[in-house]
Amino acid sequence: MRHGRGRTNRGIRLKRFARYLFTLGSVASLMLCVAVLVLWSCKSRYIFYARVGGERWSISANTWYDGLVGQFGLNDDEQYLWTRGARAILHDTNEYSGPARNDRELTILYRPRVDDVRYGFGFTPDHALGYRRGWNLQVPYAFAAALLLVAPAIYVRQRIRRPRPGHCPKFGYDLRATPDRCPECGTLVRRTCHGT
Repeated sequence: MRHGRGRTNRGIRLKRFARYLFTLGSVASLMLCVAVLVLWSCKSRYIFYARVGGERWSISANTWYDGLVGQFGLNDDEQYLWTRGARAILHDTNEYSGPARNDRELTILYRPRVDDVRYGFGFTPDHALGYRRGWNLQVPYAFAAALLLVAPAIYVRQRIRRPRPGHCPKFGYDLRATPDRCPECGTLVRRTCHGT
């Protein structure tokens, strides 16, 4: 009997932890959606570039005129390994738009791009250098924002549809007078659902 209770408690804890992770993911997704919308509104003036990677791999993302471009790259050269770590650059095109003068401006100038774009979507293998392999993917700003809104929308829908204690889980009617059956729709209600 004790063993069964332990499994039940563990299951409840796992569900709570999964719900907590989903809530955190929804908040992070909503924040990223707001960031995409801000970058979309400022695309004519600001260029954003971010990269994270190791000596042999890298993942980068940057803004382009009509969408967000992501790149996954692999380095096969033993002598010229990439720098480990993360890097983010926000470049103001009004500040300076002449020839690149430093490493930061060179990074912005030669940021990943996609040549063949249809309806805002595009994919280009980038193997310009023999030792480096890369794959560039572009998606429109609107698609990225909509994709990032899926998890927050599911979270809000679950919160709205969750029955309140003492109410019918199907329609939300008050069950204080008839705790076992909903007086309006006739649905049988378990006691654990309405908290009595």
